[in-house]
Amino acid sequence: MIEPRDLLFFVGGAAMQQYGVLSRRTSPEGEAAGEVFTRAAPADFTDRFGETKTAAANVPRASWINADGMGLKPYLLIEDGESCYLPFFAGSDETLTIHTLIARPDYADDAGDLGVTPSLWSLGGAELPRLACYFDPLTRIVDVAFERHVWDASRDDWPTADSDTAPGADATEEAALTNTAIPAGDLLGITVQYDAQGPRARLNLGEGWSNYTTATASAGLAGRWGTQHVLIGYHVDALNGAIRSMIGARGLHESADFADWLGD
Repeated sequence: MIEPRDLLFFVGGAAMQQYGVLSRRTSPEGEAAGEVFTRAAPADFTDRFGETKTAAANVPRASWINADGMGLKPYLLIEDGESCYLPFFAGSDETLTIHTLIARPDYADDAGDLGVTPSLWSLGGAELPRLACYFDPLTRIVDVAFERHVWDASRDDWPTADSDTAPGADATEEAALTNTAIPAGDLLGITVQYDAQGPRARLNLGEGWSNYTTATASAGLAGRWGTQHVLIGYHVDALNGAIRSMIGARGLHESADFADWLGD
């Protein structure tokens, strides 16, 4: 069970249904530190009566979908051209778990190269280092990766080889990565644990935990989440999917621990 004091953020259709807001979270400013949702143009969604409605620019959309055969429920849509930036507070270096529940996207069953990298979230956002979760573009697996700057020994403005705050990064590298296959099912539950003591991460899509990323490859990334924010449904490319819930909590948790928050 996730205690309220351990909640870092709760975003998605379930949050909108229960609380009437896109997100609940812990932050230095409390609930006043709102999310930033952007979309340049109006876009359609389906309301709870099955009618097509149009949301204005920069207004999030919750489409009511019967994704699991258990009745209509609201899902936050994140598609091309949409982004959701969410500040939160987790301390300087804290172990945490992120659990995401989404309707199964069509591309989960496509063959070959998707040509894009549909993404669930990016912890740290535009700043490096970061931890990200996304669908692999080449094979039907879900990846979790630490990312950091590539250090160029020829540069004299980088103080150390492990610096993630140095200016003028030339490129980004995956410092450590783990993955697991996409299982069957109309709903996908994706749980990622970040263990600050490693630092290391692993994920579970309902059929057991993947291997951890190696601590050696992840070294130096802990405690540097910068402005401490999460990009919802975006990393390399937009999710192009429907999010029932995305919950971040302090500590290492199993997928079942998040059930009480969903209200389903």
